[in-house]
Amino acid sequence: MSHSKFRQALFLVTVLSTLAGCSDGGNNNNGAAIVVTPPLPDPDPEPQPQTDFSTFVIGLFANTADNTDPVPVNGLDFSFADQDNPAAFDELLE
Repeated sequence: MSHSKFRQALFLVTVLSTLAGCSDGGNNNNGAAIVVTPPLPDPDPEPQPQTDFSTFVIGLFANTADNTDPVPVNGLDFSFADQDNPAAFDELLE
């Protein structure tokens, strides 16, 4: 075996034995179950003001340009004051 091949083989054996020595072949939890608990919710969340649904929708229709950004609705608490009003959105259809 040439000198450079011997060095390559020695290097490979050294690297492999180092990697094998760093691993115990397990997941290092000694058989115990790993339990991940989710974070607790905020105990006193601030109440969100209610948004009137009819006013919100009419406002959306007033801003209907082609370059308008989407309006975020996650986290909004809608109230439905016009739930029994069949004419609530008549102004949109005029």
